[in-house]
Amino acid sequence: RSLISGFRALADRRNMGLFLLQSLLYWGCNGFGMWILARAMGLHIPLGGAYASMAFTGVVLCLPNSPGLLGQFHGAIRMSLLAYLPESVVSSSGVAYAIVLHGIQAVWYVAVGLACLGWLSRGDPQSFARALRESKRAAQEAEAA
Repeated sequence: RSLISGFRALADRRNMGLFLLQSLLYWGCNGFGMWILARAMGLHIPLGGAYASMAFTGVVLCLPNSPGLLGQFHGAIRMSLLAYLPESVVSSSGVAYAIVLHGIQAVWYVAVGLACLGWLSRGDPQSFARALRESKRAAQEAEAA
């Protein structure tokens, strides 16, 4: 409920515009990065194929997953690459690509999370606890509404 109630902020045109801009930037960079990595690893897929692979993987990851997305992430990348590359290539270089991609993305998300955690604290260790309290309070208010 809290997540869904947070979408109410998108009714404001400014918030919606910022959301769309940040979404396009994030997903644009992600798909482009996947394409660059694929080419660097000898997987010559089209740029649109990298975006299709990203989209397919995103759909697969919406299903119940194992911790760390182990298995499902790699399987989704592998299945999406089969649309563009022969099985023999996907079974070797494609699997390596999925593992490297997963590793890069895991490091990226942990690094950004730690940076945001540091920014949130900004020298005041109580600010993180305060943010958690405010988040819970906002969720309770949203449920009551």
